[in-house]
Amino acid sequence: MKFVPLKRRFLRAARFWSRPSYQTICDEAWALAPAPEARQGYQSVYLEGQLDRVTGVFTSFEKENERINGEWKEFRPTMAYRLRNVCLANGFLYKGAMKATLSPEKEKLIISADYEEIDQAFLTSTYCSNLYFGHFVYDELPATMLAESLGTPIMTKRQPYFHEPEYRDLFDLQARSVERAKIKEVVMTDDFPWNDFKVERIRKMRAKLREQLGAANPPGIYYRRGRSGASRFMVNEAEIEACLAKRGFAIADPQTQSATEMFKQGIGAEIVVGIEGSQMAPSLFSVKDGGAFLALQPPNRFNNHAKDRTDAMGLTYGFVIGLLEEEGFRIDVGELERTLDLLYAKIRPATV
Repeated sequence: MKFVPLKRRFLRAARFWSRPSYQTICDEAWALAPAPEARQGYQSVYLEGQLDRVTGVFTSFEKENERINGEWKEFRPTMAYRLRNVCLANGFLYKGAMKATLSPEKEKLIISADYEEIDQAFLTSTYCSNLYFGHFVYDELPATMLAESLGTPIMTKRQPYFHEPEYRDLFDLQARSVERAKIKEVVMTDDFPWNDFKVERIRKMRAKLREQLGAANPPGIYYRRGRSGASRFMVNEAEIEACLAKRGFAIADPQTQSATEMFKQGIGAEIVVGIEGSQMAPSLFSVKDGGAFLALQPPNRFNNHAKDRTDAMGLTYGFVIGLLEEEGFRIDVGELERTLDLLYAKIRPATV
C-alpha cells in the first residue's frame, strides 16, 4: 500500500500515458438528477461604460459576456460514480492507473504511514472545495446532504476553514476526515451543475437557517474582504462601508465574526454587496427571495462566477468595476449608489 502512487505511475505509463478518470474507470455510473430544461437567464445590472474598464478576466471575455447577459447556462445532470477497491492517500484517490486529484498539496510517491480500512463511503470533498471556501459552502455542503442515499460521508483530511465547524453544525452536515484509507467501495458525484436538484438543496439550507435564526430583513448587507485571500484590496473600503451604513446596510466581517453572527445580521437582506470572492459565500443562504447580489470588482480580474448561482436561484445580479491604484482598486461611491438604485428599482415591487 505504501507504493500505490508510484505503482499508479507505472500503470499509466503502460497505458501509453493515457489519463483515465474516475468517470471512465468507475464500476457503475448513474444520474441522480436529470439535466434541467432551458432556464431563464437574467441580464446583469450595471452602469453604461463599466465594461470599457475591464483589462483582465478570470475565465475568458466570451464566457463572462455570456454570463452577464444571461446566455451562459450549464444544463448537465448530477451524476454518481461507484468505484471499488480504491486507495485514498493525502488528498489523492487511486484505482489502478487512475488518480483523482482532490488536494492542492504536492503528491507523495511513497506513503510511509499506515492506511485504515473502510468498507463503504461517500466522498464529499473535491479539489475546488479543498482549495476555496466558496466551493466548500456551495458544493461540498450540498453534496453532503446526499449522504443518506449514497453512504457514510467522508472528506479528505485538510486544515478546516475558519467557519467550517460552525457551518457544519448550523446545517447539520458532518463528514469524517480521512487521511489515508483502503476503501472497498466509494461513491463520488459530479454535483457542480446548478440544476434544479442542487437548487432544491440550497433552498432547504436557506429554510433551515430561517427556522433557527429568524430574519433581520435589512435593506442590505456588506461583507468585508479586507486583505484576506487572493489579492483584491479595495483601497477605499471604509468610504464604501460608510455609504452603505447610511443606507441601513449591516456590515459583516468574516475575519472577526462567527458565521451565526453574520447570518443573524443578514437573513432577509434585499441586496448583498461585497468584493467578488469567497467571503460572500454566506450571502446565498441569507439574501431574501427575489433579492440581489452586487459584486465590486477590480478591472484586472473580472469574474462573474456568482451569476451562475443567482440565475439558478432567481436572484438579480449586478456589478461595479473599480479603477486600479498602486495598492489595489477604488470603487466610485457615486457609481455604487446609482447601481444600488437600479437594483432596488428592479427587485422592489412597483407602488401605485
